Amino acid sequence: MARETLCFEHWLSALEAETPRLPLTEALDHIARSARQAWGAHLCFVERLGRRWSHIAGRWPDRPVDGPVSRIPLAAGVGVVVSLWGDVKPEDRQRLLDFLRDLIGAKDTTR
Repeated sequence: MARETLCFEHWLSALEAETPRLPLTEALDHIARSARQAWGAHLCFVERLGRRWSHIAGRWPDRPVDGPVSRIPLAAGVGVVVSLWGDVKPEDRQRLLDFLRDLIGAKDTTR
């Protein structure tokens, strides 16, 4: 489905249905791949170890980024590095981050 015709609501609902059954790193990798394919967004998930952020899922961009890179703490020692939001609207970015925080929180309680 083309990015222009893809509805963020449906995309996020599909992720909410698909990811709870997956182990955390697989769920995060799936989200990163899906966000890149659907929206052109570049998400890389990391484990936060003090000041060090260590890759656990997703992919770094294939080429250097022309713009700001956001390092966003999520929960339970996990963060996301966003090098490009692509076509994700600003109002949908917070909804995605809230979903990620809830997912990581739920996975942390089931360990």
